[in-house]
Amino acid sequence: MTQMSFKAFLAIVFFISAIATDAQERRDQRRQERQRHRMNQGIANSELNEAETRRLERGQQRVERAQTRAERDGYVDPAEAQRLEQLQDRQSERIHRQRHDGQTGSSTGQTAQ
Repeated sequence: MTQMSFKAFLAIVFFISAIATDAQERRDQRRQERQRHRMNQGIANSELNEAETRRLERGQQRVERAQTRAERDGYVDPAEAQRLEQLQDRQSERIHRQRHDGQTGSSTGQTAQ
């Protein structure tokens, strides 16, 4: 492979990698937004009490901190991506469980940040 074609190959690989990383970041962001929306619905419908809301908020913050740490170097490797996916899955499961556990909260109009 010539020097020029090798450089072109590397540029193409880098470009494709950047596009894939950007798409994954958008997907993660949309998922975070959906989970926040589900929490806000639970608050509005009095399905979450204040203690549950605080716990779920801490969980969301934990996921967001992990995501920030993973993206810090500009690249989320497969192991980091899998860890983030697991954290998000667990948080989603917690939201579902807390919204459907039969405990009710007051409808004070508070919303998840």
